[in-house]
Amino acid sequence: MNLLQISIHRNQKAAQRADGRFRFSQYHDAMRIPHTKLSSTALRAVVEEFVTRDGTEHSSVERRIETVLQQLLAGRVELHFDNETRTCNILPT
Repeated sequence: MNLLQISIHRNQKAAQRADGRFRFSQYHDAMRIPHTKLSSTALRAVVEEFVTRDGTEHSSVERRIETVLQQLLAGRVELHFDNETRTCNILPT
């Protein structure tokens, strides 16, 4: 799926994974959560759950966690809590 196709999905949000692929989830009533408001332990747990969610990756979990944390610090991605699904997603800014 390319960027043009992504823009067509108006009712969806695309979450870019650490490996550069996109994961789609229905956009409901998501709330942006500033990563700076979480403790380092809580933030790491949220990121770990996100990067291991589908269980199909073959790269190092630790490496994927570090990549996502770097993206959060750089402001390229942000945390969103989806109240309907009760999950945290990491979405491009």
